[in-house]
Amino acid sequence: MKILLVEDDTVFAEQLSNNLTRYNYLIEAVSDAESGWEYVHATDYDLIVLDVQLPGEDGISLCKKLRQANYESAILLLTASNDSADKVRGLDAGADDYVVKPCTSEELCARIRALLRRPREVAVTVLQYGGLRLDPNTCEVSYQDQEITLSPKEYGLLELFLRNPHRIFSSGILLEKLWSFEETPGEETIRTHIKRLRRKLKRAGADQVIENVYGMGYRLNSSLAADYAQTDHSETTRAELTATSDVTSPPTTVELKAAARSAALAAMSQFRPDFLERLTALDQLLEGLALGNCSEPLRQTAKHAAHKLIGSLGMFGLADGSQLCREIEAILPPAATIKDADRHRLQQLVAQLHQQLDPILTAPSSTVSPCPSQSATVRSTAMAIAPESLLITQEPNAFTELQAIAPVVTLSPAQVDDRLSEQPLPDLILLDLAAFSEPAQGLDWLTKLVEQFPKLPVFILANTDTFQRRLEVVRCGGMCTYLPRTLPPQKLWDSVSFWFQEHGITNPHVLAVDDDPVMLATLTHQLMGNRYQVTTLQEPQQFWESLTAIRPDLLIVDLEMPEVNGIELCQIIRADINWQHLPVIFLSGRQDPDLIQKAYQAGADDYLIKPVSKSELNVRISNRIHRSHQVFTGV
Repeated sequence: MKILLVEDDTVFAEQLSNNLTRYNYLIEAVSDAESGWEYVHATDYDLIVLDVQLPGEDGISLCKKLRQANYESAILLLTASNDSADKVRGLDAGADDYVVKPCTSEELCARIRALLRRPREVAVTVLQYGGLRLDPNTCEVSYQDQEITLSPKEYGLLELFLRNPHRIFSSGILLEKLWSFEETPGEETIRTHIKRLRRKLKRAGADQVIENVYGMGYRLNSSLAADYAQTDHSETTRAELTATSDVTSPPTTVELKAAARSAALAAMSQFRPDFLERLTALDQLLEGLALGNCSEPLRQTAKHAAHKLIGSLGMFGLADGSQLCREIEAILPPAATIKDADRHRLQQLVAQLHQQLDPILTAPSSTVSPCPSQSATVRSTAMAIAPESLLITQEPNAFTELQAIAPVVTLSPAQVDDRLSEQPLPDLILLDLAAFSEPAQGLDWLTKLVEQFPKLPVFILANTDTFQRRLEVVRCGGMCTYLPRTLPPQKLWDSVSFWFQEHGITNPHVLAVDDDPVMLATLTHQLMGNRYQVTTLQEPQQFWESLTAIRPDLLIVDLEMPEVNGIELCQIIRADINWQHLPVIFLSGRQDPDLIQKAYQAGADDYLIKPVSKSELNVRISNRIHRSHQVFTGV
């Protein structure tokens, strides 16, 4: 689903966009009402999240104008004002919901999901099509209770088809529905995503769900349309929202406050300049008041800074700081003299705000990932998905190097049955055919394993790489992949990891090195929306430590950085036998031909000029990772 965010607070907008992207929503953000009006008339959105206080025309006026123009999609208003009269005014203007800042990102996302689940008073539904089931509440897709893992675009395609079971969608309409303005893919992109979606559905047993209509586009298979149903889950959703509300209530214990502060310390580091600039505006106001020279522009700048801090601090879980800023904003009415009592109170509030924020904003920034809150989430997801592997062999000493670089548990064929009787099952099995006295015996064992666990990935390690042996493995059925036993351990594990990436079970890991935190935040936002794991590094001196710790699939590096430049980092990569095949993309604002030539001479795979569109960046990264796998593994 596509959401338009109209918000002039870039910190708030960035954080909210990152959170919503995790739920497979496509986010487009603008900073003023005029741009919002133009975007709404250029494409269809499922929801508009609209800040009330915007430069120029305010959010309530835009909401009213949209409703007068018969705009039907849901509108959620955001404001720092808790005045009931403002709420009434917003709802009377046509808003579907009204959220007061500060609020936690979890609560705000839950309110947004609630609106999207029941467009315009329609009950929340789970979408079903025969045995195929898509639950918008959890973004889970399954076929006959077997979970299907989809990429965000594949999920969006399937949800669109299920919500419109009789409609034919042309490639142009699909591009408009599921891709943003800044992305400019062609119709080949649609064909590729449809092909991948069909392949994943077929693998789960849901074959021929999507059909081509010659010369028109795609739709759900009309012969199966009678199976389409929508199951009402309104009560479940209400219970879920109630639970969510309980979970996201303000912290009431020392432990919860400590956790909120820890999360803020991590997440706010990438926005340090923004917060420092806003604190400086408040300090300058106090200086002006002390000198008796408080001009209206100075007052307005401070008021604007306080207003932005209300929402921003709330997004990072700092409710107390947000409340301080609310009081500061209330003391600064337009074109009014600030009384002595208010001036003293203002000094107290700003001092208290510094007490809260200075320890966070002056703490040493993390050398890896300026946004640890997101990176921690990504990393924990990656670790949960990292394949737990059973290696079935009679020669564990022959695989000591593999065990050193991968989470592999070595068992003999006689020990496997006991392990497979436990829960949870391993993520994959590496089967060494040499563990059996005869290849036929190993193939028979494989056939029985596949019959018992048809969806368990099995990687066959065979000494003999012949057509006949590959054919015998294929005939065993199941999710079997053939790998030569002679592959070096790192190449073997790279092949396994790539298989998991291709099947949507794990995601490629990108390491971005740049001394500009704003650029790193932008890269994180762009890449995480396309299911990449992203680690950012602002201190190139920590490069080697970070590289060996995370083992990325691709490196993005800035050309010009203090102390260590990108060309030197690339040369270090190319001079190491273990890393010389890692794809390296330069991202620079310099278009000097000599510098570009030096980058390629150092071993660059690609050179992109800032700014680069999200679609181009993702295509370049995907192509480089894919080509690197083909060259490096040879399979």
